[in-house]
Amino acid sequence: MLHRILILLLLLQVVSLSAFSQNSCHVGIGTDWGLPIGGTYSESKDVLKSNSGHIINASLLFNTILSERIGFEVAAGQNNQVIKFSDQKFKKTHNDKYEIKIKQKNLFPNLEASVFYLAHYSDNTNLYFKLGYRWNYPGNKIDSKEKYVILDGSDVQIESAYTQQTEGILGEVGIRGRNNNPFYFGIKYYYGMSPNVTTDYTVRQKTLTYKDQFVSNGSFIGIALGLNLQVFEWDYPNIKLRLKPKKKPNTSTSPLPKPEIAPEQRKEQIIRRMTLTNPVITIKVYDPNKIDNDIVSIKLNNEYVVSNLVVVKEPWIKEIILKKGENRLTFQAMNLGKYSPNTAEMIIQAGREVYKLQFNTTLELNQVLIITIP
Repeated sequence: MLHRILILLLLLQVVSLSAFSQNSCHVGIGTDWGLPIGGTYSESKDVLKSNSGHIINASLLFNTILSERIGFEVAAGQNNQVIKFSDQKFKKTHNDKYEIKIKQKNLFPNLEASVFYLAHYSDNTNLYFKLGYRWNYPGNKIDSKEKYVILDGSDVQIESAYTQQTEGILGEVGIRGRNNNPFYFGIKYYYGMSPNVTTDYTVRQKTLTYKDQFVSNGSFIGIALGLNLQVFEWDYPNIKLRLKPKKKPNTSTSPLPKPEIAPEQRKEQIIRRMTLTNPVITIKVYDPNKIDNDIVSIKLNNEYVVSNLVVVKEPWIKEIILKKGENRLTFQAMNLGKYSPNTAEMIIQAGREVYKLQFNTTLELNQVLIITIP
């Protein structure tokens, strides 16, 4: 079953090279940190009780994101499962002063295939929702231990049998970085669908023998974290791969349809006031986030410094001279780009003084910087 899922996901990734626009491929590393849950006891926890433990998994990831929304991922990892027990019956018969503790530990590899959906949250962050399938290889081995308790002459025997291979499904929800943010963080739930390990436990005393059995499917709940690095991206119908950051900046102006509210008639928001001694300043305007075709116009007092500027990574640079007294530098959005609002960053340099400001404008709101020259 899992072989077919893995093959299908790989085929989807190959086919996507010529079927979708604005796609990207990533490699990364990830880890799961969880607490074991579930499991069954033959004696209803009267004898053997799981009181702690952990699951740690480290994986190498490969994923493809189509149209910045749907993702397919395959991963190969190494799992470290630890389950700790205590003998409740032995503890009770010795007035809670003595107890027998057992640690069950196993290392095994696994494969994972999943599909996830990305929901835009901010310029640098996506929410993601993942559903996947994991195939484990616990090892098909027997682990036997014997212990003689001098306290009352008890003979303790523990034997664990691991299943050759087990399968399970997983769900995950979290936050995933976008643009220059490679990190992700999520909450994961894994439900094992077949026995992972069966532990038989027997205690023989002079006048009493009792036993218990614990069966674990490897289920756990915990956190998932890691990072993804973009290898390349491509658009359709242009199949040529475009390695980052080889994007030619486009600083040309272009005619735009008239907005419903003229820029001069919009509401204005003053985002900052500053006083400068040097009237000659240099401004640099660029987009610090992913390029989404934001277009702006910048007005100094009653004159336009630039109209219909396409904001890109490469800074647009202009030297301007301010008048004595109050100067109003107004940012006007000419569109909303792909993601609202229209975002741009400006660096102002006046001699040795340097300031950085973030503008977030819409088709209903201009933002204004007021600079006073004494």
